[in-house]
Amino acid sequence: KQIEEFIGKARKIHESMRSCPLPRHLTWLSFKQSIWKSIEYILSATAFTEEEAIKLGKELYRPLLPKLGCNRNFPLLLRYNLPHLLGLGLKDPWFEQGFAKLSYFVTYGGTDTAEGGLIASCMEHHQLEVGSFTPLLQLEYKKYSILTTNTWLTTLWKFISEYKIEVCNQAYISPGMIREKDQSIMDILMRDHNLKDSVLKSVNRVRCNLKIISLAKITRGDGKQV
Repeated sequence: KQIEEFIGKARKIHESMRSCPLPRHLTWLSFKQSIWKSIEYILSATAFTEEEAIKLGKELYRPLLPKLGCNRNFPLLLRYNLPHLLGLGLKDPWFEQGFAKLSYFVTYGGTDTAEGGLIASCMEHHQLEVGSFTPLLQLEYKKYSILTTNTWLTTLWKFISEYKIEVCNQAYISPGMIREKDQSIMDILMRDHNLKDSVLKSVNRVRCNLKIISLAKITRGDGKQV
C-alpha cells in the first residue's frame, strides 16, 4: 500500500511537469527543494523492501532525467554518486530510507516515549520470534530473517546488515540462559545443522506455539534427556 501511494504521487508530479514545463535549472531546484522533500520527510516511517525502493527510484527518476538535461538511461550506480565522483547527486530511496530509520531508532530507542515504547515492543516481538539469545540487530539477517514477519524493524535490520552497521542498545535485554550451559534451540539448528528453510520455519512455528526458547525448557534437570 505504501509503495502504491508513493508511485501514484510520483506519477502526478510528472504529469504536472509535463503540462507546465520548467527551465532546466528550475527543474533541478524544484526536485531538491520540493519533490524530494515531499518524499524524504516520511521515509523514517516507511517499510519499503529493497525491491520496492528500486521500483520507486525508477518511477521517480526515469521520466525526470530528461527534464534535468540527462540521459534517461544514465547508469544507476552513477545516478546516486556525488557530482565530484561523476554522478548526478540524486537520492537513493533505499539508502535514504535506511538512514532515516536508523536515525529514528537511535533517537527514540530506549526512551520513555510513545515512539520508544513502540520500538521496544517491536524488538521484543521479533526477539521472541527468532528465538535467539543474541540481540536481534546483531544477528545475521540472511540466516534469521526467514523466521520473522516483515515489519518496519526488519527493514532496518536488513539495511544495517547490508552495510555492516553495528547497533547496540542496552535498554533491550535479550533472553538468556536459564541454567548453566543452556543454549537456544534455533541457534543450535542454525549453527550445527544444514536444514532447509522450510524445515526451520516449521520447527520455529512449533517452538513459538509451545512458548519455548532454550533447551532447558524441554530437558530434564540434568540436561541429558528431553
